[in-house]
Amino acid sequence: MVSISKRSISPEEYLQAERRRAEKREYINGQVIPMGGASTNHNQITGNLYFILRTLLDESDYNIYSTDHRVHNPITQSYTYPDIVVVKGKLEYLDDAFDTLLNPLLIAEVSSDSTFERDLHEKFVAYRKTPGFQEYLLIAQDKVLIQKFFRIKDEQWTIEDFDNPEQTIQLKSVPAEISVQDIYQKVQFEQS
Repeated sequence: MVSISKRSISPEEYLQAERRRAEKREYINGQVIPMGGASTNHNQITGNLYFILRTLLDESDYNIYSTDHRVHNPITQSYTYPDIVVVKGKLEYLDDAFDTLLNPLLIAEVSSDSTFERDLHEKFVAYRKTPGFQEYLLIAQDKVLIQKFFRIKDEQWTIEDFDNPEQTIQLKSVPAEISVQDIYQKVQFEQS
């Protein structure tokens, strides 16, 4: 279980401290949240999705980042490290440190039992208030389940569930069609 600092700090204090630290921490609702280590399944799924998107998307139009690229939402004052971030066109940064993105188009989070609630509720609430953000993938690492959220307009979103390896996900924010089986390639689930 990841411990969460109970002392609230300002977004400015967080960013100043984060830029000096070796380990990553997120900042949501005024709370600093240390990031735990990733499991083998988490790393495999993240790597698979990064490779798929890198292969399918034109690098001249899209930038794709995995794990270490911080995203800031100025409306919610959150700072997060999504597992996958896709940006179309020019990258917009918070400042001239060029380490904090402002304009994600698509974000994917690989979720565990301990991070699911935060990924679905706190982080997705912050992401969906980000200007220009269109699509969110929440990917379970302990079973085959991908939830795809897509903005229809303003605060209206659709959701689709994918729980069969034979299904294909048609992304709407980018020109990509992805097999669920390919996302879970080489992932091994615990036998119950």
